[in-house]
Amino acid sequence: MKKTKKLIAAVLAVTISAAFTGCDKSENPGSVPESPAVVSDSETGFNIDRARKSIVVKGQPFEIPTPLKDIKGDWSYTIDDRVWREGTCLVNVYYKDELMLAGGGENYFNGKDKEAIMYNTTIKTDDCSVDGITPLKTTKQEVLEKYGEPDSINEDSEGEIFYYGERGQNNYINGRANDQCVTIGINKNGIVDLVSVTYADLTKEY
Repeated sequence: MKKTKKLIAAVLAVTISAAFTGCDKSENPGSVPESPAVVSDSETGFNIDRARKSIVVKGQPFEIPTPLKDIKGDWSYTIDDRVWREGTCLVNVYYKDELMLAGGGENYFNGKDKEAIMYNTTIKTDDCSVDGITPLKTTKQEVLEKYGEPDSINEDSEGEIFYYGERGQNNYINGRANDQCVTIGINKNGIVDLVSVTYADLTKEY
């Protein structure tokens, strides 16, 4: 579990540091959701499509994956590919110039950002949620009541990582996570401390 949490933490560290570098913002026509995401706390059982479409960040809806060409209006983004494997990048997403979230991008080749897709993000603060699961608020028991037992678990003295959905192979730091899953970190006090949503295009290899 330590290795897993360190991997997630390392990706987050790159994400956070890159988010505040001097990248140019891009605004493009498209269709980021403009009405609140549908999140029903009464819906139980894990469903990757419901989870990935039910992300709320500081009151604003978002979904994974999102083509960068579909980010428009009050939404904008920056790209950082300096330390990422070919075809992948870091995407920082803004709403009215406020940094909202960051995560992995795929299908990014030769600087063609309009063809890139944001396929992953991780949230760690209590003003964000995924499918009604909120870091620093939702308990382990509430996760189990909502989703049931995870498909796999890593654990040690620091806590647990729950995995729901399909996990691929050959995941690398600064590369693509070959997953279609929700990853939930739970601390030793039984409280969720991170939620990560990944929905990679598994028909392609990076």
